[in-house]
Amino acid sequence: PTKGGGNVPTVDSEPPNVDELTVYPNPSSSVITVATPWRAVEDLPVLLYDMYGNVVTSTTLKKNDWKTSLYVGGQAQGLYILRVVTGDWINATKVMVVK
Repeated sequence: PTKGGGNVPTVDSEPPNVDELTVYPNPSSSVITVATPWRAVEDLPVLLYDMYGNVVTSTTLKKNDWKTSLYVGGQAQGLYILRVVTGDWINATKVMVVK
């Protein structure tokens, strides 16, 4: 038997299942999932930069969560840098947006 609500687990019930900052699907044409190997101890900014260093969109990784979603469909096709900042620790990864 399955629980009501389908097979989509809630973030709180899942342990982090990545070893480093991970973005998927990558490349993407609409929404990416940003996953970290730890639960956030406070709300953290998740920033998407273009190749000129401009923040083009952002979201927040909420306290106690380890993943969040970010819509990239409005961005031009190309390479972007996604950063998650916590205290003195900055982690970044490349994101390819396709049309």
